[in-house]
Amino acid sequence: MIRAILLSALLLCAHAQVSADTGVYDDRKQRINAAAPIQRIITLAPHAIEWLFEIGAGERVVGTVSFSDYPPAARTVPVIGNARHINLEKVIALQPDLAVAWGSGNSPDDIRRLESHGIPVYVSEPRTLEDIPQHLRSLGRLTGTSTQANATALAFEQKLNQLREQYRSLPARKTFIQIWPQPLMTVNSQHLISQALAVCNAHNVFADMELLAPTISTEAVLAARPEVIIAPTNHPGDLASWARFPDIPAVNGKRLIHVNPDFLSRPSSRILEGIAQVCGSLSVQN
Repeated sequence: MIRAILLSALLLCAHAQVSADTGVYDDRKQRINAAAPIQRIITLAPHAIEWLFEIGAGERVVGTVSFSDYPPAARTVPVIGNARHINLEKVIALQPDLAVAWGSGNSPDDIRRLESHGIPVYVSEPRTLEDIPQHLRSLGRLTGTSTQANATALAFEQKLNQLREQYRSLPARKTFIQIWPQPLMTVNSQHLISQALAVCNAHNVFADMELLAPTISTEAVLAARPEVIIAPTNHPGDLASWARFPDIPAVNGKRLIHVNPDFLSRPSSRILEGIAQVCGSLSVQN
């Protein structure tokens, strides 16, 4: 009898340890617990679905938002809304075990509504390159795919270190990051794009702005006299208007660089491709 009680106690302790080990903290410092690997997931940002496919849990995504187009398999996932607003009825019908959200991109009301219906929400807000592999590992624990998640995270870290070593001798250049042409918008030092371009010694001239993604004037850019202008865009014409200002060092030196926005604006492993492209361009122009 005593042995049976002790055995039961040990089993309970073991179960409690497994449950505790699958819990993680999101970027709100809130603990997300999972007594068993998560099986049904909705993603509320394009980078979130990329993460889940990267760690081998993509097939568990039952709903996502518009523009979740990578990898190609993501395009077959039912759309439940967009980053700013989701259809709660559709979400509830999908019976998700977890939602992976984007702190600065999703509506706080949507996040609260999901949680009020008992759906755990893992909120991501990566601000440094090192945050990306950390999120991959955390989601790996929640989904029970830690082996692939850890391998993917390690590969990211190794490639990032390689890029830093390869381009550490690039000259420091004052850089204007144009994330939108009209109205003219940029990012501050807290934005991940700033962190990414710092690998290339491209230093954001608007790093000290208070807002994460402020609107600025053309006059402010002219006053900053950037040596490089970089735009995450698939439309080179978004940079064409700067040709009117040949006195800007970036224009005079022909250092106007456009990069696929998915390679710089999404905090997934593909951001390393964006970094490599920018650093490579600046290396050629060195």
